[in-house]
Amino acid sequence: MEDGLAGHLTEPDALAAPEADMARIVAAGVETARRAGVAPEQVNVVYLTGGST
Repeated sequence: MEDGLAGHLTEPDALAAPEADMARIVAAGVETARRAGVAPEQVNVVYLTGGST
């Protein structure tokens, strides 16, 4: 941050921040499994790898 620039982040805000992204990621995984003919209960684990996108 620049000198003199400050930000305030509460714990609830920090915990809520990724919710929309997580919901979109989960929906994409469910849709991928559906298209592959795999039921969600057949999936034991999902590993997400990659960069910051």
